Amino acid sequence: MLNALYYWIGVVNKTKSLLALNEILNPQQHPVQLQVVKAMDFFFNPEIANRRQDVNGFWGPSDALHQFCEPHYAFTFFLAEFFNSTSSLAYTAAAIYGALTSPGFDAAVQAEWAILAIIGLGSAAFHGTMLFKYELWDELPMMGLVFISSIARSAVHPWLKTPATRLLFCVVVCCAHLATAVSYVMFMEYEIFMNGFTALLLLDVAMSFTWGECSRETRSSSIKTVFLLLGGKVVWEVENRLCASFPSVWPLHVAWHFLSCGGAYYSVRATALRRSECGLGGPPGRNRKVE
Repeated sequence: MLNALYYWIGVVNKTKSLLALNEILNPQQHPVQLQVVKAMDFFFNPEIANRRQDVNGFWGPSDALHQFCEPHYAFTFFLAEFFNSTSSLAYTAAAIYGALTSPGFDAAVQAEWAILAIIGLGSAAFHGTMLFKYELWDELPMMGLVFISSIARSAVHPWLKTPATRLLFCVVVCCAHLATAVSYVMFMEYEIFMNGFTALLLLDVAMSFTWGECSRETRSSSIKTVFLLLGGKVVWEVENRLCASFPSVWPLHVAWHFLSCGGAYYSVRATALRRSECGLGGPPGRNRKVE
């Protein structure tokens, strides 16, 4: 666990040194190397991550680790990023709808819907204030949602049939989430959260494609999850990379909210359907053993 933590810190430190290397290289003597460094700098050091807007409103100066492109306090004095903040409530709306329409009652699935609702409120508070303390109410619940999802899926995964293997998996996943969250808060490096969360999310998504025979609706929900999250990741990266040069791309973060919201909704729905098929919640008569 500590080795993984040191690895992520090393990645952060190395990527931050790219700009210094970029300044040292002579364009005439090292043209190829310079282009490689510039490409790496583009992918690993988006300017928006270090961008600060010197516009103060109701919530005072921004101290959030990650900055976005929407002009601060442009729409109202009371919200730093009005459109990013209000569009975040889509997560909460999707969570309420999902909780009301899930098959039967499953405590694990209902917990996922509850955390998704918290993500929406936390994201709205984060974008509305651009303060780090509210940023954590956005990002840490995101990790919590993936954690609960992985635990819920482990109960119906064919590779984790025995109590011992399931317990071991849950312990490893729990430690990985805790290590990422604690190191992120301790070192306050956004890349630690981003890389750790992405790795854990990929594990969770992979579980939905390896849990054996399932209904067409369950498989469809898993596929929709992937396409929506990929689409959201594309627009997130475009905004992240182009904001400094083209500030008008800021509405792309609103698009990210809706796409990632859809991805989260279908991810939880896939878990609910699969657990229902295996007899864990849902209407009676749909029980099916884990194959």
